[in-house]
Amino acid sequence: MKSLRERKKSETRRRLAVAAVELLAEEGEEGVTIAAIADRAGVSTRTFHNYFQKREDAFYHFIEVITSQWKEKLAELPPEDGPIRNIRDILLDMIDPSNGFIMSPANFIQLADNITVLLGSVERACAKDLVRDLETDLYDRTDGSMSRLEIKVLFPALLAATGVALEMSHEEGADPVDYVTQAFDFFESRFSANH
Repeated sequence: MKSLRERKKSETRRRLAVAAVELLAEEGEEGVTIAAIADRAGVSTRTFHNYFQKREDAFYHFIEVITSQWKEKLAELPPEDGPIRNIRDILLDMIDPSNGFIMSPANFIQLADNITVLLGSVERACAKDLVRDLETDLYDRTDGSMSRLEIKVLFPALLAATGVALEMSHEEGADPVDYVTQAFDFFESRFSANH
């Protein structure tokens, strides 16, 4: 178990990463300065530099946190439910407002491309490895019923479908859980018919 000091350090690191991504979402790349990130997280720029060398490191940490959370949640879910339901359950869990604005699937999906572009080549390769590890975990749970290609195509398609469902539910004042569930039911009915 982590000590109180270790937990505080982890929380500060997470707050800095979330602040960086929130600023990216709200103000674009120009608004994501180290001073702005530190201010948003409620710390000094010196504290920022105790955790990260540059803002891109904070973006990468955000991706690490999200993929780690997804992998932990995936390990808790029954493999027999299949990858579509497993991904749905992970993403529905993120819709919980207590997770905060930036942790919602729609925001993560929209920001993932922007974050990836801002990362350096080393961080970009590492981020791709994190996603590849998650895809491997999904593939391993299929017991050969799906190919690696199918998982690699399915995963981003489901993320995109979640983003569309959340956007539509917001525009129409509908229940986001219901819309996401409908989107996944669509995929599951079409995909299951072909397998």
